[in-house]
Amino acid sequence: MKKFKTFYIALVAMLLTLIPSNSAQEKSGGLYIVSGKRSALKKISKRDLILIYLGKRKEVDGIEVRPLNLGRDSAVRHAFDQRILDKSPRDIASYWQAQALSGKGRPPRAVPSEKMLKKILNQIPNSIGYIDSAHVDDTVNILEKF
Repeated sequence: MKKFKTFYIALVAMLLTLIPSNSAQEKSGGLYIVSGKRSALKKISKRDLILIYLGKRKEVDGIEVRPLNLGRDSAVRHAFDQRILDKSPRDIASYWQAQALSGKGRPPRAVPSEKMLKKILNQIPNSIGYIDSAHVDDTVNILEKF
């Protein structure tokens, strides 16, 4: 009986280590909304982010903002969609499909990585994006942390 109990505990412990985390933010410190170093935008509210990323607003404090997304398979993008937009990746895809079909808009440009996002933020004036805390460095301005 003792061998079975020891085996059972070891099996449960091993299985628990195989369960993936739901987002990159569970492993790190948070989700950062960022802009390029020369951006005129210095802060942004969650409400403004929602409106910008759903294509319902183009300006914040009189500054035209260009949102950038990470790729569809990015855990950081999934975290952004869920935590900021309060929508699942499937809901976001459906939303933008309906917007495109009705001629009301197109989704923000997607970039393949956080490294590429930071590079583009510094090339396109007043563009914004989101990155995991592990990618925050002195090449970006932090507008907000969630």
